[in-house]
Amino acid sequence: MKKTTLIACAVVALTCCACQTAEKTEKTNIDYSKITVQNVLDQSAQMRQNVNDYKAAQKAADSQNANTGKTVVNNIKDSAKTQYNEVKQQLKNERDAWSDTLKK
Repeated sequence: MKKTTLIACAVVALTCCACQTAEKTEKTNIDYSKITVQNVLDQSAQMRQNVNDYKAAQKAADSQNANTGKTVVNNIKDSAKTQYNEVKQQLKNERDAWSDTLKK
């Protein structure tokens, strides 16, 4: 509830600042009667939706990065295991070759 109130106040403040800035820079007459509470509430709801969408996208990106990290780690482990098995096989072959050589 506090967040909603804070966001609504921020929207009102930003709207007022934007109106005053536009009035000063463009030197136009602004009809303040067009700024209504419903307008501000709609903008607040839109901003809240944007924040929720951003949080969801951020969570999805973090999840994707975590999954990618696990995949990379798994690929490194698989590669290391493959290299280990190759070296182990080479050592076994070398040991067998020396065993045959020493028997003769």
